[in-house]
Amino acid sequence: MMYRILFMPFLQIPSGHHHVADTIENHLNQSSNDFHFEKVEMLSHCYGKVEMFISSFYLQWIDKFPRIYSKIYKAVVKRRKSRKSYYIYEVLF
Repeated sequence: MMYRILFMPFLQIPSGHHHVADTIENHLNQSSNDFHFEKVEMLSHCYGKVEMFISSFYLQWIDKFPRIYSKIYKAVVKRRKSRKSYYIYEVLF
């Protein structure tokens, strides 16, 4: 039996999500050949070249305003721990 696994990171930039997906793929491939993996980056898949603009903007924003990024990131992570909300994904996709 072949198991199919789809990873759907949000941006093409090499984030932690990409690294985790690659690590899972490597680990499972070492244990068995019964897996087929595919990574489909969600934003470029749905919106094409808009993803390049968003990724570039996102990285420049982090570079120029790291404290603001950190505060927003922490606020979002803490909020998500208490409430599972996928609102932004529901709006975009």
